Amino acid sequence: MQTKKTAPSSTASTEHIDIINLATGLVERAQSIATEIASAGTIDFALALAGTEMSDLDGVSAAGACAESRRLTPRLDAEALLRGRTAGGESLPSSPAGVTSPVVVTRACLSLLQHRLSIFDCGTFSAPEVEHISLKEKCAAVPAKNFTTANSMSASQVQALFGEGLKAGRRQSQSTATDAIKKNLTVLAECVPGGTTTALALLRALGIAADGLLSSSIQGKKPTLKEELVRTGLQRIESELGENFREVFRNNPLKAVECLGDPMQAFAAGFCLGALDSDDEDRCPAVILAGGSQMLAVYALVRAIIEAGMPGLENIDRPKLSLRADRRLAVITTKWVARDPFADTRALAELVGAPYMAATCDFSKSLHAGLRAYEDGHVKEGVGAGAALALAALADASATAGDTIVAAIDRHYDEMIL
Repeated sequence: MQTKKTAPSSTASTEHIDIINLATGLVERAQSIATEIASAGTIDFALALAGTEMSDLDGVSAAGACAESRRLTPRLDAEALLRGRTAGGESLPSSPAGVTSPVVVTRACLSLLQHRLSIFDCGTFSAPEVEHISLKEKCAAVPAKNFTTANSMSASQVQALFGEGLKAGRRQSQSTATDAIKKNLTVLAECVPGGTTTALALLRALGIAADGLLSSSIQGKKPTLKEELVRTGLQRIESELGENFREVFRNNPLKAVECLGDPMQAFAAGFCLGALDSDDEDRCPAVILAGGSQMLAVYALVRAIIEAGMPGLENIDRPKLSLRADRRLAVITTKWVARDPFADTRALAELVGAPYMAATCDFSKSLHAGLRAYEDGHVKEGVGAGAALALAALADASATAGDTIVAAIDRHYDEMIL
């Protein structure tokens, strides 16, 4: 794959993808994973759903026009991704500005790829009425509470979600290893309204100075409200655990999820570690975290867990797992997140050490105003849209791949919205 020449201070580009994190060694890792994506077999695309009471607060999330609709967004997005419509005939989720959910983008891009789709309910307010894997009974999984007044989840729920994630990731890895011709690719996406707020809280709890760096789903709005909420949550934790609470989280990163995170984070961390824990070094798949700020937080959590050595990982070769996380785990988002003028996710990726890429597909030529609005900073990301765009573009090496993808998204918009 040829690399285009670009200004070294911004990004390095492959065809249809910008490599955002230019830290030493990470460009080569990202390029290697991009090459693997281009030659992948089946895409194993998993979507993790969760809810948090943080989404009830106005100004926190654009994943729904009001608090009630935001509670339904994971269910409706999951149904639309699998069926092309919601089970009960409801409209697809839209932002307060009326811009439609990125599930249209993800479904359109996956239609261009050979893929398998799995949906995990890690604790939603309303379960999807399509085929999915429910962790509600196995893990007593419920939506996260408002972390300014109480811990997000119980320790037992977090540990159970992490354990189920490990199992699911290992199953994915074993499935990938059975393909003798081409490596399959493991992709994990999320749908968690309010998830950038819990992502910021998790990052801060892990000692990462992330204020002002995370991208918001709300157009043109700095995340000052989120930072205020996180400060309140951290003050509560300090009053309960003492001044050395970050040392507690360093030794047990899942404790940070328990106090300030959301159900998706616990499951996703286990999923990544399970997928990377392959017995066959040559068949170990690349694992793509499909998203922006939230998945950079998951990446940081995975690294923190490996460093701490968590219960459930006693029989895993930690140095080998750490090396695999370095080489095989990456975050892919949209250009609208990567270039958000009110955020700096590139700096965040550098802080957590993540290979970080962004799909560069141009929606300005779309037939629909609801899609062209993404170019103005509305919504930006969700349901794995950025990674889906990148996968579709890299699978089609032609110069017209972007036009083909936008045409497919327009068709799906006609079918799913109009």
